[in-house]
Amino acid sequence: LSGCTTTSPKATVSPEIEAGGEPCSTEAFLEEKPSSTSTSSSAEAAAASSQLAGTAPTPMPAPAATPAPKKQEAATFVGHELQWVTPEVGAWSDLGGREHQEDLALITSGLQPGVDLVCVFDGHGGTAAVTAVAEQLPDLVHAHSPWNLELGETGEGGGMASLERSLNLIFNQLDLKLKEKLCSAPPGPGEKRCTSGCVGLLAIVQRPRILFASIGDCRGIVVSSDTNPEAVFPADEHHPGHPDERARFEAFGVPVEEGDGGVWRAHGLEVSRAFGDFLWDDVEGWQKPAGLIVQPSVQLKVLQEKEDFALLLCSDGISNLYTKGIAASVRRALKANKPAKEISQQVIEEAGHFREDNQCVVSYVFHRPQPDPKPTFRRLALKPRSKPADPEATAAAATATAPTTPSGSTSKCTRIHG
Repeated sequence: LSGCTTTSPKATVSPEIEAGGEPCSTEAFLEEKPSSTSTSSSAEAAAASSQLAGTAPTPMPAPAATPAPKKQEAATFVGHELQWVTPEVGAWSDLGGREHQEDLALITSGLQPGVDLVCVFDGHGGTAAVTAVAEQLPDLVHAHSPWNLELGETGEGGGMASLERSLNLIFNQLDLKLKEKLCSAPPGPGEKRCTSGCVGLLAIVQRPRILFASIGDCRGIVVSSDTNPEAVFPADEHHPGHPDERARFEAFGVPVEEGDGGVWRAHGLEVSRAFGDFLWDDVEGWQKPAGLIVQPSVQLKVLQEKEDFALLLCSDGISNLYTKGIAASVRRALKANKPAKEISQQVIEEAGHFREDNQCVVSYVFHRPQPDPKPTFRRLALKPRSKPADPEATAAAATATAPTTPSGSTSKCTRIHG
């Protein structure tokens, strides 16, 4: 399929997706077909051996029937240039002022019945970490299913605490797998760091509920009606300058410094939570930098079906520029029945010129508002304009209708002043 990549849990995902290809379908899956090459080769070899020995070939037992592999229930789309999924779910990315695209979208439809997984990732130091995270995440999330987000609202079965533990475990397992993939050997001379890393926002959608888990500075935005304020998740981004994040670094003796433009850094990073970014220790080997963690911020959002229209997941090139003007623009696009891909593209085009960073937006449309009624115009019937009267005819008519005065009488006229 050109334009996007569909993957089963064991399929390889290309780090670069060719843009502008033909649309692909969420019904497209990869299936492994059983091979019978080894069985037929063994039978032929046995027959040849029997003929050489001058004996009749011994019939080979029929091979056991191999059950057909089950079709994957989920369709996963991963790509730095992913631009089409379905009319209601779509992503768009832009290089901004960078040479390479390190932002990435992940959409898994049908993770379990009624559950979708939608993510956006913002990489740094190359695409190795962000691509590996996107490849591993769907399997880890599926391993902790079934997901029942209603428990986070009712408090049953451990409630939100149980959901938070599951997501914290997923993020830590993901970071360990990333370490195994990226840091399989000691660094070269003079190198002390595996520079590739990423941050991201995960959204498990089980309508009418959305479970958010985030590390770093990506944002999720629920676009609502004019009367409802937009909801932004998480409420606080993970930056070293945040008081709680700064205190954690300083407890490990890690300096937190403010750079140009008020940007705070720790370990040279603008984020305080991230996948990857491992440092080499001569005794312990590859280790996570002190104070840099992968514990996600977790929030549950219960949708108001008649008021909440769409979910936008944005990398930091967009999320910190989100304004009410863009929200109104998205509502107009929804009313105009634009596909989700075009909505994502529109958000980037309207907000992206403020920054020269990579930008990625995923749009997930729940339902669309009613279009504005078309203006109606009432046509007024105008009376035809009459022709101007002839002065001579008008004077003659006035003379003919004027009252006459009897002969010999004098007409008196009284002028009234006032």
